[in-house]
Amino acid sequence: MEIEWSSGPMKYSNSVDDVLMDYTVMDGWLLNLNSFISPKGKNVYISTIYSSDNNTIWVGTDAGIIFQGDPYMKSFYPIKYGLSNTDVQTFIHSFPSWLGGRNYPDDEGSLSLVDPYNAYFDWYEGEFLINVNHLDIYENCTVNNEYWFGGVSSIIVYDSKRDFWRTLDASKGIPYGQIRFLEPDTNFIWAASNYEIEKINIKTKRSESTGLNKSLSNSYINDISLINNYLWVSTEYKLLCYNTDSEVIVPFDYVGNTNSIKDRIDVITKFYAVFYDGIKLYVATNQGIIAYNNVNSTWELITESTIYNNKVVKIIYVYNKQLFIVTDNSLIRLKMNKGFYKKYDYQFIGTINDIFVENNHVWLATNNGLIQFKWKKDL
Repeated sequence: MEIEWSSGPMKYSNSVDDVLMDYTVMDGWLLNLNSFISPKGKNVYISTIYSSDNNTIWVGTDAGIIFQGDPYMKSFYPIKYGLSNTDVQTFIHSFPSWLGGRNYPDDEGSLSLVDPYNAYFDWYEGEFLINVNHLDIYENCTVNNEYWFGGVSSIIVYDSKRDFWRTLDASKGIPYGQIRFLEPDTNFIWAASNYEIEKINIKTKRSESTGLNKSLSNSYINDISLINNYLWVSTEYKLLCYNTDSEVIVPFDYVGNTNSIKDRIDVITKFYAVFYDGIKLYVATNQGIIAYNNVNSTWELITESTIYNNKVVKIIYVYNKQLFIVTDNSLIRLKMNKGFYKKYDYQFIGTINDIFVENNHVWLATNNGLIQFKWKKDL
């Protein structure tokens, strides 16, 4: 069987021009010799052309958009497939999902709205969005009909009901640095970079004063998690519990019964990622992963740090008694209470920035794109 890997780069000629000019372009696009013009006025240049055995013409462009030519209707139909960028930092944990990531220098960036189950892909480019300066995105959350995206010293808010975009920056009290953590409450969103935490009023879109940053004393923030009126803050050397009502902040060992981990408290010197599954708060440390049961107020040891080779834990995620642990270069799945674990250290995965588990599918946001695999295949 002969495989045609590529049509090759386009070599423009009058014969190509004659073929293209016989076609019209649908969905508001225009054809301009060796390029297409989008409904928003952006030129995308033709990079390759292929004609199949049934005379269907396929045109590839430098923007990643493919145009399928119908030889009978003499029409081109634009097809978007895939992501607007490959360095995915975060995504909404349901589909359709908004995906955001880092972009090249001098690139305004873009967001992808995708539903892989239905092969739906759409791109929202920063250069065409009013009130948006740059779309480097590191975190997201959803509040009613609004989507909040954490950027660089800014938060981009999209009101889906009004189809309206806006950018919140330092003038609104947004923390300095990459906004990597967003925890929504009833009336506020707790927004944090690695250096600051601010309480943002959802209605006014402005920060309100708290004593939290003063209590943190310029600590490096690794993660946060909001449980009712308690904000848990994992810093490089401390795990703190902040009462959002009384503004009292205490070390983790002042909360609940610590008898089962008392021999570890003094030797825990570093704290990493945290995750709340609705019952337990899981905390990764240099002495293993511990958990606080929010129902009976007790602490327990989940696993030793040897399972992740005492490395820094970037992300932890719990689903159906499975604990997923992300380090700099690997993903580990631990079946809790059984001791069985599986390590996924394939090079093609790259750096994992976000994780979501849905039924038997694991979705990974990585610097190589959005990756899915079936974790139950290993059972």
